[in-house]
This record gives sequence, C-alpha cells and structure tokens, in this order.
Amino acid sequence: MSIRKNNNYIILKYEGLVEICKQILRPVRAQYSQFDLGPNNIFNRVDRDIVNHKNQIIKVSIYQGSQNATNCMIYLHSLNGSRLEIYKHIQDILRENYYLVTFDFSGSGRSQGELVTYGHNEMHDLHAVITQLSLKNIIIWGRSMGSVVALLYMQQYQNQNVLAMILDSPFSSLQDIVIHMAQKRTRLPNFILKSLTSYVSETMTQMGGFALEDINCVTHIENVLCPSFFITSKLDTVVPCEQTEKLYSTLLIFLIQNIFRTENNSLYLRGSQQCQRSQTDQLNIKVPLCDRIGVGAQIKQKIMQQVPIKQIDLNIHRGRSIREDPNIIKERSTTLDQKNSKVSLSPKNRIQRRYNDMLQTQRSLYIDRSLSINKDEYHSNKPKQLNYFLK
Repeated sequence: MSIRKNNNYIILKYEGLVEICKQILRPVRAQYSQFDLGPNNIFNRVDRDIVNHKNQIIKVSIYQGSQNATNCMIYLHSLNGSRLEIYKHIQDILRENYYLVTFDFSGSGRSQGELVTYGHNEMHDLHAVITQLSLKNIIIWGRSMGSVVALLYMQQYQNQNVLAMILDSPFSSLQDIVIHMAQKRTRLPNFILKSLTSYVSETMTQMGGFALEDINCVTHIENVLCPSFFITSKLDTVVPCEQTEKLYSTLLIFLIQNIFRTENNSLYLRGSQQCQRSQTDQLNIKVPLCDRIGVGAQIKQKIMQQVPIKQIDLNIHRGRSIREDPNIIKERSTTLDQKNSKVSLSPKNRIQRRYNDMLQTQRSLYIDRSLSINKDEYHSNKPKQLNYFLK
C-alpha cells in the first residue's frame, strides 16, 4: 500500500483525525428542560449549582426522602445521559431510607462545558459535589461512563466516606473501547487500529487535554478499597463483558494477595495505615494449619485423619532404637500376620484393602520423617515457618 506524502494527503489525514476526535469528545448531548425534572414537591427535590475546578457550573439535584436518612446515594450517569436517568428509580431509593444526589457532568446535560473527557474532568466534578455539599456515608452508583468516573475518583482521592460502589458496565481502558468500536465499523485488524490510535491520542491531547492512555481503570486499581459490586452483560455491544471482568479479576487478585486476618477477625490491607503488625507478627496469628502450609499439607492431613496414627513418646525410648521396643515389634508382626492370612475377599474388598495399604504406606513414611526431626521441634505446637511466608 503506497502512501502519498504530499500536502493534500497530510491535510486529509489531519482532518480525518480531528473528525474522529470530535466524535469521541463531543458525543450526542442529552437535551431536556427544567420542567422534565418534575415539580419539586413530589420527591422533595432541591436543585443546586456547584462550581467545579474549571469554574464551570454543575447542575445538581438532591432528593430528600426521610428527615432521618443519614446515608447518601450518588448516581453518576452514562456517556449520552443526564440526571434524568435515575428518575424512575427515585422512589425505590428513598423508600430504603437514603437521600439521593444526582447531577450532570461538565459537558453533559444542562451543566456547562463542551467536551466529555470520560472521567478525566468528571472525577473532579464528583469531588466538587461531595466536598461542597459535605456528603458522608456515601454509596456511589455509576452506569457505564459513570462507573468509570467512580473508579477513577476513588483511585485519585481515596475518600473514606464512600462505603461502597455499584459499578454498572465499567470499561478497563478508553483505548480498548475505541478499538472495539472502530473494529465493529471498519472491520480492520487490531494491529492496524492500535497504530492509528496513537495518532488519535495525540490529537485528543491537543483538543481535550488528555490522551487515550490516561483513562485506564486498571493502573491504580489497588487504591479502590471500598466494597464494589460489578455488573455486566454479555449482550452489551458498547462495553464488552470482558472489560468489566478484567477489572473485577484484577481487583480480586490484589485483595487476595494483600489482605490478611488478625486475631480479632478483622481484615487489614498490607502496607496500609491500619496495618501495625510486622510480617513476623502476622505469622503468629492463630489460623488453621492447612491455611498456613498449603495444599500439600491439606492432602497429607486428610490421609492422616482417615488412618489413625499411634502417638509415640520419644522420651520412653532413650538409649535404644524404636525397632527394639517389643510392643512395636508385636504390633508390626500382628499386621504382617493379618496381611498374610488367606481370606477369600470380594473384588470390592480387594480394592478397599489396596486403598488401606496405600494409606498405611503413607502413614509409615510420615512416621519415619517425623522421627528424623529434632525432639523439641517434634513436640512444638507451632507450625514451622516457611520461607515463602516472609515474601
């Protein structure tokens, strides 16, 4: 494929990129009037104007159901949406003793602003609403782009007043969504689209002040410490379910690797301010043995539970070998006599007998290995600290 390097081609290429970026930064805007919000006395609605970090006016609506409501739910609308999205659910939310706060992001609905930045500026809009209204005990409910704004906000500000988040169809990165939408329309291979997104990203930086790579919810997912409920659909044609599943799995793996349980059954995150214990102290926390020494020990413990082991006191065998003990020799001879006895067995009993022999062998190996351990260490109730716990 030949590329003509002349002025006409460069102008055509630039105009094409500008058009693509305009479609990304300026999607269809939701149009509605103040009358569409309904009369104020139906849900006891109060409308406020909040000024964001760019001195743009954000249109906010507050629905106060009960005077005793102390928990706040904030609804964050989608890309082409507005605060009207939540209208049909207002009564259900207020019935659960919440008060509702919803607003139009800058560049959306009736708020000021001309560009939609997919969370780059919108997370600061959310911060302005929370701080200027002094909201506490917050549950954030975000849909599509709104859920991305919630994730980026928690990664940036780590607000302790946010109790939980409901994330409906968030995407992991804006670049992946742009490639996904472009592939549906053009059917070009991914490697070609990825090369084109670099030019799109540069143009968006000039027009909107951010690049495609800046909108990535996976980069600092470890800062999201509040309980999060992820929702996705396999029928979603805009945000594939794999995008939401990627966010969920990444956050889940991080929490599994970094959260530990203390003596009083409290959960703490490694490296956080609440964590006052050293790694050595964490090993002394009383937890089941199987949880401490891995899967291999679980299998071994299962075998030893099925076949009882006679506890041997090493102190009564001072100065002589265990094999010289007459009681042990008698037990072994009795076992051999039972094995050599000629008894007609059914096929089922033969299989059971082979299984018992295998367990007996495992038991003998375990006893021999235990006898090789130091006597004091053998009687210790504390499990041996393995090296990989200190990693």
